[in-house]
Amino acid sequence: MKMIGKSTRKEVEKNIFANPFKRFEDMRFMKRSKELEYVEFNKNIWKKLSAEEKIWIEEWCDKKLEEYYGRIS
Repeated sequence: MKMIGKSTRKEVEKNIFANPFKRFEDMRFMKRSKELEYVEFNKNIWKKLSAEEKIWIEEWCDKKLEEYYGRIS
């Protein structure tokens, strides 16, 4: 298992999907694909978002991932 800082990849993955993802998953806004390493939005909610909102979500997620992995590297 690959180490990331002092944590294993599996530990990091578990943390990301537990906090705060689990809350959104419980409300059925998003779900995690078990077969793939992807997260997907509820298709009905995604359809209601504007193009600007979708861009904002992508940019925010990219920023937060960079911050998160920047702290542990």
